[in-house]
Amino acid sequence: MEKMEGTNVMKNEVYKAAVKGDWTVLDNGSVSGDECTVTKANILHIAVRHEQYDFIKTALGKFSYLLCQRNSDNNTPFHIAAEVGDTRILELLVSCYNKAALEGLVPWRVKNSKGNTPLHVALIFANLQFAKNLVMTVDPELTTFVNDSGQTPLHLAIRYRVIDDDRESVLDAMKPMIASNRGGIYEVQFPLEENSGHIITLLLKKNSSAACLQDSNGLTPLLRAASFKTPDMLAIGSMLKYCPQSIEVCDAFGKTFFHLLIEHLHHDNSEYLLSIEESIRSIKNCQDLYGNTPAHLAVKEGNIFMVRFLLRISAKFTIKNEEGVTAADLLQQQGDEFHNLLMKKQVQSHH
Repeated sequence: MEKMEGTNVMKNEVYKAAVKGDWTVLDNGSVSGDECTVTKANILHIAVRHEQYDFIKTALGKFSYLLCQRNSDNNTPFHIAAEVGDTRILELLVSCYNKAALEGLVPWRVKNSKGNTPLHVALIFANLQFAKNLVMTVDPELTTFVNDSGQTPLHLAIRYRVIDDDRESVLDAMKPMIASNRGGIYEVQFPLEENSGHIITLLLKKNSSAACLQDSNGLTPLLRAASFKTPDMLAIGSMLKYCPQSIEVCDAFGKTFFHLLIEHLHHDNSEYLLSIEESIRSIKNCQDLYGNTPAHLAVKEGNIFMVRFLLRISAKFTIKNEEGVTAADLLQQQGDEFHNLLMKKQVQSHH
């Protein structure tokens, strides 16, 4: 069972040994296992933070109960491992826990002070392989856990997603540093699996209903994906595939995922939109709390691509919002390009 966190103040030499991985300190009888820092971190927390594999293995052989102890942020060593992202350490921690047959709390299910499990933490830090291993080989049920902000792991995989464009963004940010280095060479290391698409699909396969859950801000993973400056179209496609009913959920302002997509997608992505046309058709005329349809927003945003798409799927431009204004009215107030579209489609406003 879980042993109470240590009350002995950790000596500097013990702390340094855990940092450097000097496991010999564990053999001379000077370490009891009850030592902790001012933040209630035990020797295992520290060694995991510094990825000292041999020290961790030796410490667990003597003090297996350290696996379940929590620091002042209620993080177990599993949470720290999730921050670091070392899958080899994860395998060691799980193996030692299973061999020790400890009773009580399952450490990889423990929530920290923010309600995050190690899976939540791994996704926040974009340690995707670590997250995948937790789900695939340790505990698939972790996909159902919700933190204090109402977020499942899927919410966080979307929010902290890693996309291919991130590589270019990092390199662009490094250019001034490289230039100021006067010929010095910087090498930017990227993880082997840098795209979040795989983990998002995995989370959906294990717990597709998470795509319908709203967080404390009223956003589902689908609504979040549509709200980015550059909407995550691949994630949107995956969620519509594995949880088609997620399209029915609106945000706190009554906006559907399509409303949000129109507000943020300002380039021509008609080909992709047509691939999810069947899903969009069911919400193409939905009104938000102010009575605005997707057509109202497309015209207000000056989003010519979305206006074309809405006309193509026969969305109604004659629905009045709370102010009694239709999207057709707004179109007629726009410039020649919008007006020409209106004439081609022969959309009329009925007053």
